[in-house]
Amino acid sequence: MSLDPRTASVPPRGGPRLLPVVLALGATQVIGYGTLYYAYAILAPAIAGEFGTSLTSLYAIFSVGLLAGGLVAPQFGAWMDRYGAPRIMAAGSLVMAILVGGLAAAPTLWTFGACVIAIEVVGIAVLYDAAFATLAALGRAEARRAITHLTLIAGFASTIFWPLTGWLVEVLGWRGPMRPLPRCTCWSRCRCMPGSRRGHAESHLAAPGARRGRNSAHPWPMGWRAWPSGPSRSASR
Repeated sequence: MSLDPRTASVPPRGGPRLLPVVLALGATQVIGYGTLYYAYAILAPAIAGEFGTSLTSLYAIFSVGLLAGGLVAPQFGAWMDRYGAPRIMAAGSLVMAILVGGLAAAPTLWTFGACVIAIEVVGIAVLYDAAFATLAALGRAEARRAITHLTLIAGFASTIFWPLTGWLVEVLGWRGPMRPLPRCTCWSRCRCMPGSRRGHAESHLAAPGARRGRNSAHPWPMGWRAWPSGPSRSASR
């Protein structure tokens, strides 16, 4: 059996090549779920005490946000298909930083509730939905294994952020932890986004048999600006 010399030197997708991407996305998911989900339960008693409301009301607000996020998820999926999941994650991170900062400065329960709902909506762009889409585009046949590894890493979010948030609340109050969290969340995604060379994006997203670039792509935490804008048109030709 002969091998095509043009493809014989190209290593299979997945394995060690995806490891840096999985680790980078894992860091973003640990921070994302830790700050946007698990911290809420720890902060809720202090928030309820300040605004004079009940924990039930706060969890109802959170539930409304989850429902709203589910309703807009298809639209975010369409944007990921069009522009590329890493770009959506990076843009969503910037918006998320603003929203969490607004949450820390919320003067009333209504303002706080609006910020919480908006955060859960934008969360579609920065959590598992976008991360899985990124791995599916990069990993192809190895995406399932990479996604499994990613969920394993992200599972440490509660282990890390429950005690961390509890300690910060005791030291700084509930608003205090919200001030560094936006910077941490935004930095982790905009800095650790997996990227690839713009000229070789088609090899990741094109259908099997589509024309490849001259060199193989190198996924690595390079920054979102290096990511292609979306699926190549050549895949549909």
